[in-house]
Amino acid sequence: MKCLWNVLFCGAVLAAAVSASAAEYTLKLPAGVTRSWIGPEFWGNRTQDWKLADGKILCVADQTRLNMRTLHLLTHRLAEGDGTFRITVNTQWAGDEGTQPSKGAFSGLLIGIGGPGVDYRRAVLVHAFPGEGAGLVAGATPDGKAFFADFEKEQVQPPAAMGDPRPLQLVLEGKPVDGGYRLTLVVSDAAGTELSRAE
Repeated sequence: MKCLWNVLFCGAVLAAAVSASAAEYTLKLPAGVTRSWIGPEFWGNRTQDWKLADGKILCVADQTRLNMRTLHLLTHRLAEGDGTFRITVNTQWAGDEGTQPSKGAFSGLLIGIGGPGVDYRRAVLVHAFPGEGAGLVAGATPDGKAFFADFEKEQVQPPAAMGDPRPLQLVLEGKPVDGGYRLTLVVSDAAGTELSRAE
């Protein structure tokens, strides 16, 4: 199977984020297990595009027409009201050694899907096409360029990647400001060195 980063949207693992009243959530994946079903707390678009392998979640979609795959965490959701949130996810290119991600490749987080009052079972259907309630993408190119994209208005067009793919850590923070939220996305390498940020 071929893994194309542009269909990998690992950040949607935490697409629903964490409610203000929830304790810290840390994903623990079983080592030594390989299967296409990630677990009961996740919904994948499409299910067959995701695989659990040796303690990692992989996107295994191999068709470039599948331009954005999502994996939603079903057990946590941002609550109404004031409060800060922080979501951290580690991603990396899962292609074969020496291969490069497709043009337009990215990984990241999808937040704000559905909106208030929308049942989570409906919200988790968001994946390949922009539209009302489709949320905001906080993403990174394979070489670590941070960006935001309004997925309600148009397809995600990440900045061009100039370097080689590398393991990345994405940290998205939201702080209440004037009735809304100020979002900051920091992208770091495996050693914790900041590569870029977007606000």
